[in-house]
Amino acid sequence: GEISKVCAGLEVASTQRDEEQLELLLQQAEVLGMTSPDYVDEGEIVSIAQEVLGYVQETRRELEEAAAAVNEQALAHWISYAEQLAYSSAVTLRCIDLLERIVAANALLEQAVKVVELSDLNAANDAADAINLRTELVDKVKELLALDETKFLQAQLRAANLLPDRQRVLQ
Repeated sequence: GEISKVCAGLEVASTQRDEEQLELLLQQAEVLGMTSPDYVDEGEIVSIAQEVLGYVQETRRELEEAAAAVNEQALAHWISYAEQLAYSSAVTLRCIDLLERIVAANALLEQAVKVVELSDLNAANDAADAINLRTELVDKVKELLALDETKFLQAQLRAANLLPDRQRVLQ
């Protein structure tokens, strides 16, 4: 009856890594007394479901913290962990999107600092601001954008001298 429905539900929710269903069904299991020694097989299912729920909750929590901090390394680590756990949710998808945006912003920032072109610096700065990215590279871009015209031209000349872009040096 009710106990076998809860067991079946726990097995499905564990397989699907469904945090909400796991919490609900584990509460029902508790009410039904399925953790008592009288229910050996059912207790095993409950125990496994509790373990899965713990992993899912930890992963979600860590992903949310990494996203809030816009931390590329932590996001990459916990996304990989979620994939190994076969855990996918709105949180994991948001974190994957954020990680892709961080990687793209970092590429723009590196290029902008290397070439010191106003349009590149603005695009990189906008990409970083859009995701609240704070790194030394972001600070460097902001410093370059804050320079007065003379100092900016000097920075452009230094950058041009470092690049194999003789045409630009001569302009």
